[in-house]
Amino acid sequence: MGALSPRSVSLTVISSAVPRSREPFADAGSVTVDPSVQVRPGRERVTMSSLEIHLFGVPRLLHGGNGERVADPLPPGTRSLLGYLLLHRQRPHHRDLLATEFWSDVDDECARNRLRTALWRLRRVLEPAGVAPGAYLITTRRGEVRFNDASDYSLDVERFEQAAIEVTERSVTPTTAQLAAFEATAAVCTSDLLEGSDHPWLVYERERLAQLYLSATARCMERYAELGAIDAAIAAGQRILDRDPLREEVHRRLIGLYRESGQRARSRRQFERCRALLAEELGVEPLPETVAAVAAVQPPTPAPGVERSLEAAVAQLLDATRVLGVAIQELSELAARLQERERTC
Repeated sequence: MGALSPRSVSLTVISSAVPRSREPFADAGSVTVDPSVQVRPGRERVTMSSLEIHLFGVPRLLHGGNGERVADPLPPGTRSLLGYLLLHRQRPHHRDLLATEFWSDVDDECARNRLRTALWRLRRVLEPAGVAPGAYLITTRRGEVRFNDASDYSLDVERFEQAAIEVTERSVTPTTAQLAAFEATAAVCTSDLLEGSDHPWLVYERERLAQLYLSATARCMERYAELGAIDAAIAAGQRILDRDPLREEVHRRLIGLYRESGQRARSRRQFERCRALLAEELGVEPLPETVAAVAAVQPPTPAPGVERSLEAAVAQLLDATRVLGVAIQELSELAARLQERERTC
């Protein structure tokens, strides 16, 4: 979810199965499901081998879990197709629409051929030797393609979305466990979605996930403040500004949080940072409420007339102190003379 890094990325597959050569999948028809595919209550048939999918950063797939690595580079178009099917896994997609979406720069026949090749490559990485055809990638005679969302898989984007939604649901106050779960999930989802891929549909998805992250982190900041966990609230606010430094309302909240924790100097520095960013990037001054927030941190500056009155009062007090000192000295001398007279009498 950071800045896009346009560089080539290879898809790494980690599989417990022994790799073997496979012929290109003739995906014009429906898939025959292998007998080794099991049926779980309330779900469609799934393979015995689980699949763990990471789309944040460099895409990674892990089959089974014995740690054997099999590097399998995919072309950019195939990587984008994989992400598209996973992020829109709730519905099927017609081949013609997929071909147009991903290969609009070539004629229809060439686009369909490229789609067939891409699907064959996807099937090789999603369903290597030992995994039943159709366990993860479903094609039909009607020309539809979809990822099998009833299969035994886990997806980092899905985990992130679920954790964020639990925190941002306004009808329920998030628990500390939910706050911690979101922060733990978000901590490993800091890279771009499908890093290295560049396709128009990715622009919307990246922005959507970025806004979800910011909303959930802002909710964490407010909830931590309500719980009196000021340091955690400040840390959450700073994470928001790391992503979107022009959010003035977050600067303003941090000014108040620093003030509440007795960190007046940091409160004033936060205001100065906010003012500098707004001036440099937008050419504007902070809003009056932001100025008021930092004014509550600084000691009040007296008006010019009040200041002159205070100076006059101080001068009068100093004069009175000097007069009092002279009077005390005279009284001391008088007391000494009286004592001397008593001794001589």
